[in-house]
Formats: sequence, structure tokens, C-alpha cells
Amino acid sequence: MFRNCFPNPLDTAVDFEVVNGRPDTYVITGAIGAMRLRDSSAQVNPYRSLMRDDPQLQQLIAGVINRQDAQPAACHLCLRRILWGQEPQNRTTI
Repeated sequence: MFRNCFPNPLDTAVDFEVVNGRPDTYVITGAIGAMRLRDSSAQVNPYRSLMRDDPQLQQLIAGVINRQDAQPAACHLCLRRILWGQEPQNRTTI
């Protein structure tokens, strides 16, 4: 059963492509957009231990990181408020 279940999310919930020379991985996580960063990380976390010897898996997870890095800063601020109850701090200087 494990052999069938463990790779299933990579086959059914992950879309990988290379965009402008960089890996880009979209992970289907659910309906709550503000939880996207947390959920996409959790979805690929079990595969980290296999990355060392698997270049394709390295590219896939690099794509998740690249996709998360491209999220607008507002998403990160919303996550702080939702997940940790912290209000974002304005650190800009004028």
C-alpha cells in the first residue's frame, strides 16, 4: 500500500515546469489561498529525505521554493496574522 500511496501526490497534486530557466512547481493544496505557503510546504516535506540522490525531486522542490518566493509580500503578511496572530509591522522608512 505504501508503494502506491507515497508517490501519489507527486502524480496527482503537483504541476512542474521550467519557466524562464527556473523550476516552477504548483502544488494543489485546497481552497484557502492564504494557507498556500504552509500547505504546499507540508505536501512536499515527506520527500525531502529522498532529494539527495534524486535530481528530478531536487528540481521539483526547488520549484516549490521558487513559486513561494514569487508570492506577493501581502500573502506573507496575511500568513503571519492568520497562523500566529501577529500583526504585520511596517518597517519602511520615508
